[in-house]
Order: sequence, then structure tokens, then C-alpha cells
Amino acid sequence: MKKSIQLVAMLCFISMFSFGCSFFDNQGELIIDTTNVKTELEYNEDLDLSNLAVKAKKGSEIIYLTQGSDTSSARVYQIDYGGFDKTKGGTYKITITYKDYKTATFNVTVEKQVSSIEISGEVRSTYILNENIDFANAKLKIKYSDGTSNLIDFTKYMKWGLGIG
Repeated sequence: MKKSIQLVAMLCFISMFSFGCSFFDNQGELIIDTTNVKTELEYNEDLDLSNLAVKAKKGSEIIYLTQGSDTSSARVYQIDYGGFDKTKGGTYKITITYKDYKTATFNVTVEKQVSSIEISGEVRSTYILNENIDFANAKLKIKYSDGTSNLIDFTKYMKWGLGIG
């Protein structure tokens, strides 16, 4: 009786251990490299994922994958674009899937469409020839097509001096 209990306990332990190991070993991870992918896009700019590098890793084995729609192919991954719309500003989560591996994600940001820019603040409108234009008190109000706006300090974005003459 004692031996049968020990045997049953040992079989339960072995089956739990085997199930646990096979469960963890069967699900590999995806490694994505977006170094050569532009993830910050201008309004209406196309998303190009042709240089996205995707590898599947299970244990010590690493497989290089290619993009495609044929899920029966051994080395093809799929992309969920997360509702990506190049005409709508915002951040989109791109999801990469491959067989039963863990999914991998990265973000792509589309800038909002600028509908107008206004200069406000104390800005002189009359200057003498060769006098520098003074934007020290100027503010830029950037209006976007979605109805939002942003007020920024004009001088933060000046890269060169502006002069008349």
C-alpha cells in the first residue's frame, strides 16, 4: 500500500512536471527590431514595414521570419495594424504574431494634420533695413484639423536669425 501511494505520488509529480515543462517550452518569443523602421510619421505618410526584422526564439533555436499572409508557410509572420490610419493623428499599436509564439508589439505615431498657424504676442510689424526681426515675445498657435491647438514659444523653434535686407 505504501509503495502504491509513493508510485501514484511520483507519477502525479512527473506528469505535473512534464506538463509544466512542455507548456513553457512550446511557447517561444518573438524578437522584433524596428531600428530601420520609421515609427514617427508625418500626416498622410505611408507606413513602411519592409525593413522590420522579426525573429522567433524557442529555447536556443532562433528562426528569421518573413512577412506574409500565408499562415501555412513555416516562416511567415502576420501583422495586425491596430487600426492604423495615416490620415488620423495618434499612436497605433502594431502587433506581430507567429504561430503559437507570444505576440510582440511596437508603437507607430502619426502626427496630426496642421490646418493653420497663427503668430500672436507683441511682434513689431515695422523694421529698419538690416535690423533683426524680434520674435522674443511671439507665440505660435498651431491649429490641427481635429479641432485641437497648441500654443508654443516661437523662439524655441528658431534655428537661424531672421533679418530684413
